[in-house]
Amino acid sequence: MKIAFIVKYFPKLSETFISSQMIGLLKEGHEITIFAEENSNETKAHDDVLEFKLLEKVVYTPKLPKRIIKRQLVFLRLFFKYFYKNPLVIIRSLNFFRYKSKALNLELFCQAIPFLDYRNFDVVHCHFGAMGLKGGYLKSLGLLKESKLLTAFHGKDVNANYIINTRRYYDILFRYGFHYTANTNYTAKKAMDLGCPPDKISILPEGLEPDRFPFSDRSTLEQVRILTVGRLVEKKGIEYALRSLPAVLEKYPGLQYDILGDGPLFNSLCDLCKELHIEDNVQLHGAKSRNDVIDFFKQANVFVLPCVKAKDGDSEGQGLVLQEAQAMGVPVISTFSNGIPDGVKNNETGILIEERNPEMLAEKLQLLLGNKELRNTMGTAGRKFVEANYDQKVLTKRLMGIYQNMIR
Repeated sequence: MKIAFIVKYFPKLSETFISSQMIGLLKEGHEITIFAEENSNETKAHDDVLEFKLLEKVVYTPKLPKRIIKRQLVFLRLFFKYFYKNPLVIIRSLNFFRYKSKALNLELFCQAIPFLDYRNFDVVHCHFGAMGLKGGYLKSLGLLKESKLLTAFHGKDVNANYIINTRRYYDILFRYGFHYTANTNYTAKKAMDLGCPPDKISILPEGLEPDRFPFSDRSTLEQVRILTVGRLVEKKGIEYALRSLPAVLEKYPGLQYDILGDGPLFNSLCDLCKELHIEDNVQLHGAKSRNDVIDFFKQANVFVLPCVKAKDGDSEGQGLVLQEAQAMGVPVISTFSNGIPDGVKNNETGILIEERNPEMLAEKLQLLLGNKELRNTMGTAGRKFVEANYDQKVLTKRLMGIYQNMIR
């Protein structure tokens, strides 16, 4: 099959599930093209992005300068360069009466240009609702006529306040979309609440390759280390992990807490460490490659991700890193937040607690850190759980089945 992916950023360290899905399809012999609005400009990229030469498959959306004169000059150059390829699409993209601000600010014009050189994709696979919405608008322009539109919902795209408080936010998407997937049952329900047809949505978790995450016995570790991996944003709940630490340090004064990831809360979390007098036990390492993350997993006794619902409504859809930890035999502590209970078997592969409860988190950390047998039991169960439910090879086959049903 010929498959187009529409994404916001590519490549992006925090979205390994997208590149893993692409690679799974390449291994099955399918042809892919990646349409990205922007390069994330991160200084690191996962090794498999380079190994499978995914950057050679990316087409980026052209950007117009902000300064008016330069903006007009670039627009005119692009207009005359691409107009002959599909005059009707170009004219429609500038139709203010139908598309209003999307036409006025030339957003649709720029988004349409990369697709003028491509025809006849079997499936156009959009990751996140905003990109599905973009796919819907492209179809309304007359592009991608023969292609079936699939949109994958991941969490924020059905939880954020600006979406759920806006009437018919995804109207264009649900009008032109052919099928939809959600990473958890919770995400699927939220999508249906927004208008997604219940008979057109499938559950398809974000997956991983278990072989890349080798299992190891947690009872042999001598140093006491806990780990968090994730974007430094409110919904990850890292603040509450830090607030739980003083109580845990009373029993484990040599504990080391490693936090991997970048984000807008980096400085405020550093300040909180100083306020709590735990800066000697906590290290914020910034973003790391997958291989680096795996090395940290190997040294961790417990993985912590105490997710919360953020003030803007954003909350975790699945939290793939929780499955990565379980694959390596690391027991996890998280919360009963949104779709997380789908991916962690409470009291079997990890422990789930209520949101924003550092006292309970400290209690559960002490329980796991003090019980090697429990850590090992949960770690072993976690590996089996991930192998049975999140193997990317199996999920790729399931995705191919969805594609095939779409194009029949």
